[in-house]
Formats: sequence, C-alpha cells, structure tokens
Amino acid sequence: MNKDESTEGKGAIVPLSNKLVKYSGQALSRGLDLIQSLEQEKSNDQSAALDYVDISLEDLDILIEINPKYAFAYVARGSAYSDKGDYDQAMQDYNRAIELDPKGEAAYSMRGHAYHIKGDYDQAMQDYNRAIELNSKHAANYCHRGDIYTAKGDYNQAMQDYNQAIELDPKIADAYRHRGDAYLIKGDYDRAIKDYNQAITLDPKDAKAYCNRGLVYFVKDNYDKAIFNCTRAIEFAPKFAGAYYFRGDVYSKMADYDRAIKDYNQAIELNPKFAVAYKNRGDAHAIEGDYDHAIQDFNKAIELDSQDAAAYSKRGIVYFLKDKYDQAIQDFNRVLEFDPKFAAAFIMRGRAYKENGDYSKARLDFVKALELGDKDAQAELDKLPR
Repeated sequence: MNKDESTEGKGAIVPLSNKLVKYSGQALSRGLDLIQSLEQEKSNDQSAALDYVDISLEDLDILIEINPKYAFAYVARGSAYSDKGDYDQAMQDYNRAIELDPKGEAAYSMRGHAYHIKGDYDQAMQDYNRAIELNSKHAANYCHRGDIYTAKGDYNQAMQDYNQAIELDPKIADAYRHRGDAYLIKGDYDRAIKDYNQAITLDPKDAKAYCNRGLVYFVKDNYDKAIFNCTRAIEFAPKFAGAYYFRGDVYSKMADYDRAIKDYNQAIELNPKFAVAYKNRGDAHAIEGDYDHAIQDFNKAIELDSQDAAAYSKRGIVYFLKDKYDQAIQDFNRVLEFDPKFAAAFIMRGRAYKENGDYSKARLDFVKALELGDKDAQAELDKLPR
C-alpha cells in the first residue's frame, strides 16, 4: 500500500481518492476539519464530543466517504439520526461503529439510548453496562443506566447509579433531576424537592426539573407553588406538553375548570396522542355538565389506550348521567374485566340495572359490592323494591 491509499484504524485520516472529486474543495476541507475536531474533542471524553461538535448529516456523509473505517464518524452520524427521531437508522450506524471499534464507549452509550427510546430496556442495559466497563469514570453512563433501572421499576438500583454519577460529576444536573424522579416515585417528596432544587441551580432553564418539582408540590397540596413551577417550565419550553397537562391537573384540583380545559387543549395540540390529557379534559367537561364533549374525550382516550379502565369507568358514569343505561352497563362490564374487585363499578352497574328495571341483576351487583366492603352498597340494597 502506498502513501496515497487508505490506511485502516479508527483515527486514521484517509487522503483523497478519485471517487471524491464530486465534492467541492470547501466540502472536502470541511470534512477533514471535522475529523480533526472530533479527534480533538474525543481525546478527553468520547461521548461528550458529540455535544461540542456541530455536524450536519451532509457533512457526516462526506466524512464517512472520506474515511469509511472511521468508527467515531458513524457514532456522530447515528447521534444526528437520533436527534431527528430516526432510531433505526441510528442503530445501523452504532452497530457499524462497534464493528470497527469494539472498545469505543460512545457507540455503546448512544446505542443504549436508542434502545431505551425504543423501549428495549434489556438491550439498553447491556449497552450501558458495556459502556461503563469501557469507561467507569463517565458519569452520564451511570445516569442513563439509572434511567433504565427506573423504567424497570428497580428504584433502589437506580438510586445507586444516580449517586455514582453525582459522585463522579457533582455538576451533572440530569443526575439530580432523575434521582429526584426516583424519590418522587418512592414517595420521598422532601428529598425529591431537594434534588430538583439542585438540578435547577445547575441548569436554571431545566424545564423538566421545574415541571417535576411542580408535581411534587401538587402531591403535597401546595397548588400555588405547583402552578408557579409548571408555568416556569412552560416559559423555558413552550412546546412541553406535559407541563400544560400537569398545570391543567392543578387547576382542576382547584376547581378552576376553564383554565384546566385551556391547558389540556394546549397539551393535546402539542401532543395529539396524549391519552390521559383527553381523559382529564373529559373529567373537566363532565364536571361542568358538558357531557357530550366529555364522552368525545373519553372516546379518544380509549382509542389511544384501550387498557385504561378509568376511562371506561368515567365514560360509564357520564352515560349513566345521560340516562344511557345500556352503554353505561357495557362500560362497567369492561371495567370489571380489568378489575373484578372494583366495588364502585359494581355499585354503578347495579344502579344502571336498577334504572333499566332489572332489579335482580342490580341486587347481585350491590351484594357483590357489599362483600367487597363498599359501605354504600347496603343503602342501595335497601332502596330496591322487595
């Protein structure tokens, strides 16, 4: 091989060949500059290099054609595809990077992120484990692995990873926020708030930290602080559907249903597949007596999540209020398929049977509710004709 031909290796810069004459001199110069930038940045932290080098997909295509065996270029292009939401294409690039450089930590870390987004937590865990084996000092990998443990419901193990991330890098805001999320799920609200406070101190524009801190205040019945935090989240991230949704929940709790509906509207506009936003907006419509719009919302919530027993239950109640007892019975039948021990569903179905004149079935439902410990069931039984 002479000096003008390609050389192998993850960091090799390949001289130009005849096949690259289609690129302009400016494009080729940019491609070579990108290789040098990537090499300079990743000499310190391979994964962090992706945060500091701004590269377009077009540039990365040029770079890879200049040097098709430059592993980190595939990692960078995979990251660009991930940013565009094309995780399948990103995965192909990460796989190629690992083939070329099996000890490249960034490829495993980034592929783990793609697996996480796609919901394949076991594969994500394997990749983060491998990334940590290759670089045990990279705090972000512990944070990401903690997210997988959280998604799998192993909050204690998640906490250990977040702790390790913070020990390695006390200024990593995401680790504090994610640990706060774990504390929130575990019901340790004071520690959750403390972590969200620290996350916001480190990153004053962290919309998720504000939103989640607002959720904690909501759970603690401090509605003013909940609204403040959700509003701050919206200021920093105007397209953050979850912040509008949570603020809508706070307004609903405060019986300010007009504002709640406005926030649910905005959440749904930003995310038309936000099933729980439809469901909670349906609640607000029902409380205001707008049963038709409530049913429309519950229909949409069920269309998006056919396993949501609460949506069937809420729609069943509205059907009952509209004197549509057969539809109500159908919905409560569905609820009881999900939860055969849901006493309130027996009560409501029994009332629907009663209004339809089917007293024997009503009696059976009220008796079942009584057996399940519902204190209202006896009063319902006493009202039935003897």
